[in-house]
Amino acid sequence: MRERLIEAVLAGSELDARELTQALLAEGVSARVILDETLVPAIRRAGDLWEQGEFFIPELMQASTAMKGAMSLLRPRLGAAGDSAGATVVIGTIEGDIHDIGKTLVAGMLEAAGHNVVDLGADVAPARFAEEASRSKASLICVSALLTTTMLNQQKVIEERNRAGLAHVARVMVGGAPVSRAWADRIGAEGYAPDAFSAVDEAARLLSLSR
Repeated sequence: MRERLIEAVLAGSELDARELTQALLAEGVSARVILDETLVPAIRRAGDLWEQGEFFIPELMQASTAMKGAMSLLRPRLGAAGDSAGATVVIGTIEGDIHDIGKTLVAGMLEAAGHNVVDLGADVAPARFAEEASRSKASLICVSALLTTTMLNQQKVIEERNRAGLAHVARVMVGGAPVSRAWADRIGAEGYAPDAFSAVDEAARLLSLSR
């Protein structure tokens, strides 16, 4: 049944993913085992297919939707067991930029990986990121920019984060078409990801530094 659940996620079938997850739970398989040994490998396999050119953005988003359907059944059980499904992540596209396909995909991948994602949408003011990170006790802030003119505002997010006293609480990861590792280093962002699947791995690295 584990392989069937992986295939359901890859096929983007939310209904099948939910039914198979429910069946595994009914058999006594723990939510943590389903997440770690089935759902996370499923989304990573989707990432491999994307890197090989066999998956495109629509397939990735469908896989993400299927995985979130399964996660909706696991999250209450993970919480009830005192076993957090992941960290809280605040994500959005920076002020002045209305592009959100990439940001939405990253948000979906992070949620599929088990994190609690607060998606602020697009055209988000720098101060809003810090405000929400403080309110939700987030460990990670992800800021997307698709224009060279708006990527400058990513630095303002870091300034607002620092002003709010969250420098050692919520790390910042930046991404987007014009963004590079050199830019991330220049503005003081702790993380950088060139694509959605790199973002999941980079988030895991940054969050491990917080423990």
